[in-house]
Amino acid sequence: MLRPDEHRTGRTPRAAHLGARLSLYQMFNLGFGATIGVGWVTVLGAWIAGAGSVGAALAFAGGAAVMMLIALCYAELSSMYPESGGDMVYAHECFGVGAAFIVGWLLLLIFLSIMVFLAISAGWVVAELVPGWRGPVLYRLLGADVAVGDVLTAVVGIAAIAWLNVRGGNSAARFQDVATAIMCVAAVSFIGAGLLAGDTAHLTPLFSGAEVPARFMGIAGVFATTPLWYAGFNVVPQAIGERSPGVSPRRVAQTMLLGLAAAMVFYVLLIVSASMALPREELLALPLPAAGAFESVLGSRAVGKIVLVAGLLGLVTSWNAVFFAGARVAFAMARARLLSPRLALTHRQHQSPVGAVLLIAATGLALAPLGVGFIGPLVTIAGSALAVLFLVVALTVVRLRHTRPDALRPFRLAGAHLVGGLAAIASLGMIVLNVIAGRSDGGVPFDWMILLAWLALGYAVWSSGHTLRESISREQRRSLLLGSDPL
Repeated sequence: MLRPDEHRTGRTPRAAHLGARLSLYQMFNLGFGATIGVGWVTVLGAWIAGAGSVGAALAFAGGAAVMMLIALCYAELSSMYPESGGDMVYAHECFGVGAAFIVGWLLLLIFLSIMVFLAISAGWVVAELVPGWRGPVLYRLLGADVAVGDVLTAVVGIAAIAWLNVRGGNSAARFQDVATAIMCVAAVSFIGAGLLAGDTAHLTPLFSGAEVPARFMGIAGVFATTPLWYAGFNVVPQAIGERSPGVSPRRVAQTMLLGLAAAMVFYVLLIVSASMALPREELLALPLPAAGAFESVLGSRAVGKIVLVAGLLGLVTSWNAVFFAGARVAFAMARARLLSPRLALTHRQHQSPVGAVLLIAATGLALAPLGVGFIGPLVTIAGSALAVLFLVVALTVVRLRHTRPDALRPFRLAGAHLVGGLAAIASLGMIVLNVIAGRSDGGVPFDWMILLAWLALGYAVWSSGHTLRESISREQRRSLLLGSDPL
């Protein structure tokens, strides 16, 4: 069990059950790989159409600045409590077991939503790479066809990633290293080619809209979507409990911030280089502007395929990272007796959270065949839940400075009250944007129905878990969450 002075002195126990030992480089790849997903392949045209070439780049730079405020809060908390569970552990330490369950339940929703979104998107990208891949249509949901190839891609992808994660965090991380490296080499190549071979004249119009108010609204519209594209950095707090010996929590926190900064550079350069490749009208007429732009500027269809492959690799790295993180959340909740202890079972040989991995895989397999009609609701759900968690994290940083001023903070945030306050305001803004976006029809949005159903299920799980929670003491639960099993 934890002694009362362990957080003050820094003798926090390490995770007792998981066998992975991740390097700083692997931590970076988990966060960066989760952030650079498939969005730039599928929605680059919408960014440029909405804000203009420079306007979209400014929106992503501004979005990164706001997300950096939130990431700084994560950096301090993850260094204080470097264990699997991340946000859930912070909420428990600040607000108690009820808050920990709510945060953990929302984390599961976020990672599952993003995983299913990526599984569905994978079929879309593979179909662009392999003509005829989709095959016959099986059924139609939410106005979109679901074909054999779509379901096959999702099922095979989830099964493969689950297998990697059963083999342990090290196997998942090594795969992440390779996929991220290949994706980065390809991205540097085609972004560099666009900057060198493109024409700055194609950047016009720099902003969408003839008048200043319209230009501002265009930039604001793209800016509002950036938290979802940058949110992959919060995978790192789920992995920090499996860092290699000698890797300090402070260095991991710094690596997480570096990954977010690198993602900002990637997105800004991508937008500018693609905009330089073709005149705006031609670029926006393409079904997948990222691939078509670089294919056109270099005059090679192979380049378009390389871009799609890079996009697919970015998708897979995000897919692997959110699967990894979701399994760690389920494992941490089970270890703390907030979910069935069976989900905290570990593989005898690989010391992986096999029970949690199988839960995430089974849920993903059940939801992945929903089809592209569900992409919009899934993105909205994940964005809304993320905004709530960002608010909780910002408030936690501020409150712990009052309740535990002497606690060890290997990464100590300068101006914590100011940064935490600004991060809280930004998070509230995100919540408002998610609430009011697209609510003009007067009906109950489908994504709200899904969110309410998930919350109702969570209430049922919480209500039925009273005996399980009472089977351990408050001190035992705290020790379990912080990586030391007293049972």
